[in-house]
Amino acid sequence: MKLRTQLLLFLFLYGFIPLIAMVAINLPFVLDRMELFYHKAHLQNLRADFKDLDEHLASRHVILRLLAKLPEPGTILERQPEKSSAEIDAARLRYTGWINETLRDQLDIVQ
Repeated sequence: MKLRTQLLLFLFLYGFIPLIAMVAINLPFVLDRMELFYHKAHLQNLRADFKDLDEHLASRHVILRLLAKLPEPGTILERQPEKSSAEIDAARLRYTGWINETLRDQLDIVQ
């Protein structure tokens, strides 16, 4: 091997070995940082998804509170002695049908 080749090889290793050592020392920190960025992005996506779900549930909660305030027709009609149970059942069916028609697109609430 020529002296020039040996010198070039020595200088190459003299510069390359510290570079490899620095990469080996800092690689765990770099990987931890990359994992942190990945987790932050993942949590941000989860927050966005669950925000939509939370808004959906809040709107359903408002609708259910409104429905809970409406009187059930059977309780009103039972106070009237001239009403038969068949008429009360028919009124309940009409009431349920009205609610189902009103909330047609919200399948998690009907009946």
